[in-house]
Amino acid sequence: MKRRLREWLCSAGVWAACGAVALIGAAFLAVASYVALLAVLAPALAALVTGAGALLLALAIMLISRPMLHRRPPPKPAPAQGVERELAMVLGRGLSAWITQHPGGATAGAFATGLVSGMSPRARRLLLNLLRDGATLLDDLAATAAKEDGD
Repeated sequence: MKRRLREWLCSAGVWAACGAVALIGAAFLAVASYVALLAVLAPALAALVTGAGALLLALAIMLISRPMLHRRPPPKPAPAQGVERELAMVLGRGLSAWITQHPGGATAGAFATGLVSGMSPRARRLLLNLLRDGATLLDDLAATAAKEDGD
């Protein structure tokens, strides 16, 4: 924690030093433009032109940077009901009901499944085959139950 704080403070110091040098450079540029305009204009008019130029430059910087500062918030994620509906269609209503009743266990299972499938291509193929077989079995059970309800 102390190392991060030290790095952040060092970075902030570097940015502050750069900002100070840039401010001094901008002041010298303004003075140089004022002195250059003195050869052509009266002192008051040269100061007016130099100040107006600085204000126009500040306005241009503000207009250019405004879209970067006012970004839209990221879109909200889809409601959980949409995910539950997809699970119900793919895996059957029984598993969807269990996930709804046991969100912690479902989360732990999903995490473990993702971890194992991410580490081993063989495990990934095995899990996909199990998922396909399970979905087929659940569809067959649902079809059988629908037939029995219809009779």
